[in-house]
Amino acid sequence: MITLLIQDDYIRLMQVQGKQVMKAASLPLAPGLVENGVVMDKTVVSQHITELLTAEGITDKQVISGISGIHSIYRVASLPRLSKKLVDEAATRELERAMPVPLAELYTSWQAIDISDKETMLCLVGLPKNTIDATLETLKLSDLQCVGMDVIPLALARLADEKDAIIIDIQPLSFDVVVMVNGIPELLRSLTFPSVTMTDQEKIAFVKEELDRTVNFYNSSHKDDPVSHQMAALISGQLREALAESLEYSIKPLPEWLSSQTSYDINEYAINIGLALKPVKENKIPVR
Repeated sequence: MITLLIQDDYIRLMQVQGKQVMKAASLPLAPGLVENGVVMDKTVVSQHITELLTAEGITDKQVISGISGIHSIYRVASLPRLSKKLVDEAATRELERAMPVPLAELYTSWQAIDISDKETMLCLVGLPKNTIDATLETLKLSDLQCVGMDVIPLALARLADEKDAIIIDIQPLSFDVVVMVNGIPELLRSLTFPSVTMTDQEKIAFVKEELDRTVNFYNSSHKDDPVSHQMAALISGQLREALAESLEYSIKPLPEWLSSQTSYDINEYAINIGLALKPVKENKIPVR
């Protein structure tokens, strides 16, 4: 199986067998081929994917693809515990209520998680059809079979080995923030940096500002059980060391969920690892 990440400035893939990483590789992309996670030139991007697979000698065709969270919509709703049939109906109603755009413009998914004998948590996801369709067409042109997709921050949520955690991944042009509470991804944020010319210090300041805004938003509606600085924080991607030094949370290294036959940077491939965990940790994330 291949996990594939198509970002604005690079393609990154990981070949996994069971829980073992066989290969990990990346290839830079020229500006304009992908914009805000949406593949703009499917032909050229597919050619680059094929080029990378060929260079690595990978013949697998099944792929799990990461989808940018920048245009995604994620909501969590609490309901009284219901039968499966009633949960299906409730999820449909909640999707219609919670999504800020017509459902006809989105691909939607959801998962019901029973958190007690009286309460069920509904995790709802909406993704623009143009984003998904462009990715699927690109994979088809690459002669790949898409067997799964996941929005990037939900893939990152699988990395946590604690029920309560903050996960932050910083890429050159964007970053993702996940707030996990009691094993549920409560808040997801995917943002681009305001300028490609920002310094590292400016990027760190911007990520911290948005993290504070995210936590304050959560705490405003959870005053009885707010996020505190004692919560574990996992940081991956670029600038992780500088960000870790500037945060007051309990910084933890990424858990090593996968063994490896190759040398790769776990922090660089964190999203791919989260995608690879999809088949074995599917109960952790909202996937219908």
